[in-house]
Amino acid sequence: MLLMGDAAHPTTPNLGQGACQALEDASVLTDCLIESDDYRKAFLRFMRLRQKRTTNIILESRRSGDISQIDSLLLCPLRDLFFEALVKTGSLKAFEQSVCYKV
Repeated sequence: MLLMGDAAHPTTPNLGQGACQALEDASVLTDCLIESDDYRKAFLRFMRLRQKRTTNIILESRRSGDISQIDSLLLCPLRDLFFEALVKTGSLKAFEQSVCYKV
């Protein structure tokens, strides 16, 4: 048995990556199955290939949720200014790297 998508990657909804991770899983698993006649080896390769990326997405989504749910009267305006500056300057490379999948 192999868990994929939301069943395997319990991300919070903050980055909207649940379905995206399921699609990436399907693509990577397809490649692994094409490359190997033994489904067990394909599954092991799939898990090795996906583990780092999915772990990063889960942690990034959690961090994003923690930041977005700050309720401090002092920190909320600072957080909002920070994100506004990121958007205005186009400095979203870190975000882009975490959510954009490159084959």
